This record gives sequence, structure tokens and C-alpha cells, in this order.
Amino acid sequence: MTSEYFNLGYILIAMGALSILTAVISFFTKKTNQYQENLNFALESGHMGTWDINLEKHTISCSKEMLDLWNIDENKLNGNRAVLQERVHPDDLDQMNDAINLAIKEGTIYEHEFRIIPRADDLRWVKSRGRCIHCPITKKPLRFAGVVYDITVSKHKEEELARAIKMRDQFFMIATHELKTPPHLYATSNTSWSMGS
Repeated sequence: MTSEYFNLGYILIAMGALSILTAVISFFTKKTNQYQENLNFALESGHMGTWDINLEKHTISCSKEMLDLWNIDENKLNGNRAVLQERVHPDDLDQMNDAINLAIKEGTIYEHEFRIIPRADDLRWVKSRGRCIHCPITKKPLRFAGVVYDITVSKHKEEELARAIKMRDQFFMIATHELKTPPHLYATSNTSWSMGS
């Protein structure tokens, strides 16, 4: 009889532990979902997309926002980074790859601005920022992940400001030259001035 009570006690303890474990899992699942919702809201509000490169498998995954910005269908991407690189402006591709490789090698933050061509006749400026995740034991690079966002509007404003500053500087240069140069005499000795006729 004692062993039956003893076994029943173990069963009750196990059921209690299972109930507590279920509650803990439920709590953390709910918190994780809340954090994911907050992250998604922040990314959508900031018009940001995310990317994650698996350096061991040489594949990439991207958020819907990034794929929309780059005008790429998820099925076409299929984890192939070359599909994204086809949309990078040819003059910017090598610099982008060099910046990525340097960040992976040195374990620094990657931050780079470059142009993409999501559609014919559509040139966009983007800024990408990320970092490499290394294995804590071997220090081998495992993943390279980050965000990308459209900075086309701010780039256009920078260009407009640069043009305005250049025009201002040219105006001041001309005005300074004119102020330093003595005015020409507009009347010559052959010209007679008279009041009335």
C-alpha cells in the first residue's frame, strides 16, 4: 500500500511539473510573439526589410519588405544571393561585396549605401546595416544578418542641397570678383552730357 501512495505521489509531482512547464512555455511563446509583432511593426513603420545569409550553406532569406523593395518574388529568390546581386547597380556591386567581406573578416558592423535597380528605369538608393554572427567556440562565421531600407528620398535631397550650395558658391565667387574689379567708366570723353535739348 505504501508503494502505491509513493507512486501516486510521483505521478502528482510529475503532473504538477508538467503543468508548470506548460505554463512557462505558454508564457515565453506569448512573449516571443509579442516581440515578433513589435519588431514587424517597427520594420514596417521604418520601411525596412531584413536579410539573413547562412554562410555555411551560402543561402539567403529575406523579409517580404526587402523582397518588395527589390521587386523580387520569394519563389524566384529561392535562397540564391545572386538573384539579389543582379539588382545591385553594376558600379556598386564590388564595393558592396568588399564591405560585406571586410565586416565578416574583422567582425565589425557592416554599413553601406548603394544603388539598386528593382525595375527598368527605377534607380533606388538603399542603406544596409548588419553584422556577422560567429561560432563562440571556433570563431567561424556562421551567419551574416541585417536590415536594408530605402534612402532614395534623402539622397535626392542631399543632391538638391549640394546643387544649391554649388550655385550659392558660384554666385559669391562672381559677386566677389565683381566687387574687387573697379567699375568700368561707361561714359567716354566723346559723350557729352546735357540736361534737356
